[in-house]
Amino acid sequence: MKSQPSQKPDLSAPASGTTSSTSLRHVTMTNRTALHRPEAGPDAVDPYVGATIDGRYEVETLIGEGGMGVVYRCTHTIIGKKVAMKVLRADMARSEEVVGRFLNEARAASSIGNPHIIDISDFGRLPDGATYFIMEYLEGTALSAAAEGGTLGLDRVGPIVIQLAEALAAAHDAGIVHRDLKPENIFLVRRGSQRDFVKVLDFGIAKVANAQAGTGRLTQAGAVFGTPHYMSPEQAAGTAVDHRADIYAVGVILYELVTGRLPFDAETFMGILSQHMYKEPEPPSTLIQFQRLDPDLERVILCCLKKNPDDRYQRMSELEADLRLVFGDSGAQSRPELRATAMSGTLIVEEPPPKRRVWPLVLLALVGVLGALGYFYRGVLGGPPRAALEASAQKPPATPPPAPAAPLPTFVAVAVDPLSAHVFRGEHDLGSSPVMIEMGKEPLQLVAKAAGFLPQAFIVDGTVTKISVRLEPLDAPAKAPAVRPATKSSARPPKQTGRSTGASSKKSTEGSGELVNPWD
Repeated sequence: MKSQPSQKPDLSAPASGTTSSTSLRHVTMTNRTALHRPEAGPDAVDPYVGATIDGRYEVETLIGEGGMGVVYRCTHTIIGKKVAMKVLRADMARSEEVVGRFLNEARAASSIGNPHIIDISDFGRLPDGATYFIMEYLEGTALSAAAEGGTLGLDRVGPIVIQLAEALAAAHDAGIVHRDLKPENIFLVRRGSQRDFVKVLDFGIAKVANAQAGTGRLTQAGAVFGTPHYMSPEQAAGTAVDHRADIYAVGVILYELVTGRLPFDAETFMGILSQHMYKEPEPPSTLIQFQRLDPDLERVILCCLKKNPDDRYQRMSELEADLRLVFGDSGAQSRPELRATAMSGTLIVEEPPPKRRVWPLVLLALVGVLGALGYFYRGVLGGPPRAALEASAQKPPATPPPAPAAPLPTFVAVAVDPLSAHVFRGEHDLGSSPVMIEMGKEPLQLVAKAAGFLPQAFIVDGTVTKISVRLEPLDAPAKAPAVRPATKSSARPPKQTGRSTGASSKKSTEGSGELVNPWD
């Protein structure tokens, strides 16, 4: 819908003259703060909402703020397409270096040409001196919001990090390092049937391979750029940074998505940076709820988080390949084809075994055959010397080594007649007959007791696996309880031919004076 010029001024007019300045100060369509006019107070309105930029971008509303700029939703007045406009913040527009980094973001993102990188289509400068660029408008959610409050589940984490690695591999191939990866800069949109289509945003502090060509440098030695929780150790130390800093950041993001927590955290900025530089991350498997984490996935995470860049994956494409193996075959017991593992602080790349030469093996076999033939002919034709034969005849035969003693049984089964009897070790009731006794190094003194019978003490020493004990009824002649070695159980009686159950047999023999075989 076209707007009236009095309400939506065209900001494509030149910066000279007072008309443009007056128009900016009197746009009153919202109560947003004018972020791009230093003289504006806290109650000033946003000068861009409701305006038309360069005669074709109609600014509708403010949709977000980043570290370097603010983002508006716009409509292209000619084709009716929704776009997003990012405008450099007023407090940063005075620095030529910051303006250079801002424009570097537009150049970096637009030069990659990967579907997972935000698309930049236009850029320019407004009459008030502010710099802007136009990018595709995305409807979705940031990864930070999607993962808020817990983990996403590996079925979602896998496709997300694979797409992220694919996007960054394309950026690195174009000579661009992001250097500020974090969940807030990873956007998830629906693309066809795909629920989580990844878009990487905010290349504001990206390092371009040819960034130093020209009049000035976009980074300076000792400068620290980025978000502390996701910084690589070399980034935290302010030293030289290359594409392996992005590999480290992906490791931090993957750690957080899998466990729901950051590998390093502290209450101060410097506290976080110190941990990145000096503290080893806690392996996810040491956390109780993640003890069954796929060990290959853990090795991938810890490989990304190595302090020394030389110990990490050396290319994002290597990380992408391992992520596809881990998440593409999560049920596999082992993955010998995994390209890299984090072991002993070293990146190990598996290569196919080298081809072996055959002729050394043939020569070795031939030497062995000739040696055997020579020994044979020497024995048949010449025979051993006589002195050797006499010494052999006088040598006594070797004594065979003694056979090893049979190990004592670990458990001994004790059966008592009557079956209602209990077996005691001191005051501890071991249960009713039969009882399984776990043996140690020393013999055990036990007592069998039953109502209406005299208690019987006996010793179990582990020399037999089954023991039977018979108690005397109380009406029998009294005997002083004596400790006697237990005897081996009697031979197995023939099977009963009747249809009576085991329970009825036990009941009929209890206290009958007959020794019951409990092993039947």
